[in-house]
Amino acid sequence: MPIHGKVRNTVAKFTFFKDREMVRKRWKELDGTAYRVFEQFPPEVMSKRRQLVVKMKEAMRLGKRYALRRRHSCARVGSRRW
Repeated sequence: MPIHGKVRNTVAKFTFFKDREMVRKRWKELDGTAYRVFEQFPPEVMSKRRQLVVKMKEAMRLGKRYALRRRHSCARVGSRRW
């Protein structure tokens, strides 16, 4: 029985990578709506990413270039890899 006022998540699993990428690239079109799209990662990957986000925010504050690599769960700040 649905609970009024509670947001319910929907999980989608794609058979084809091409379909997944199509959805992932278009989720910015949902800005300003009641819908959001998030990727789902295992807990150990999420933990590592949380640590890397701290480093990224520090790099942003210092005006350095940064990148969070999804595939390797690492961050690159300038020429240094975390």
